[in-house]
Amino acid sequence: MRRVHRALFAANALSLAAAASGCQPKDLPVIPLSEVCATAEYGTTVSTAGFLVAPGSMMSCDGTTCEMALSDRGIGGNTNLRIDVRLGRGKNAMIEPPDRWSASDLAVKDNDGVTHPVGDWIIVQGRILNGGGACLITPVSFVLSGTPGGAPEGSGATAPPATVAPSAVPPPPNPPPAPVAAPPAAAPTGSAKPPAAAPAAPSKP
Repeated sequence: MRRVHRALFAANALSLAAAASGCQPKDLPVIPLSEVCATAEYGTTVSTAGFLVAPGSMMSCDGTTCEMALSDRGIGGNTNLRIDVRLGRGKNAMIEPPDRWSASDLAVKDNDGVTHPVGDWIIVQGRILNGGGACLITPVSFVLSGTPGGAPEGSGATAPPATVAPSAVPPPPNPPPAPVAAPPAAAPTGSAKPPAAAPAAPSKP
């Protein structure tokens, strides 16, 4: 995978300075990832959540932020939202990846200083730019929390099913024994008497 450099816009630099100034996250509802681009007002600060994923084979960085993405179906799912994460070794930031990176080089730290690699479910807060067919959060001001390896129950996100090792799959229960048919009844011995003839009707005189 390769990393490309992009210019740093002045508006983006101002937002980054505000994010690094020690402000606290806002008390905002978490908008589902599938709805945030369509419902949020352009330029406002929003909160949304998803699985942290790489943006693709090419990562765009400008020396201050790097492009990552959120997905509602984990690694290998659709990339629903691009996010620009501030570079650094502190909270709410990521270490700048090398020019030729792999997924193991990518991780972000949340607001508590916990590191979340690609595949973790995280909540992010930042300014949304949505319109003209594009949608991104730039920059991410806060990574509020995360769940390693999967979304919490009730989040609406769906991770791909986990692969279970064959040794961990329990064997099927033994089927019950097949019922044994009863032996046929023995035929009666001796000679059978012929059935008695029906009495003849009386003859008319």
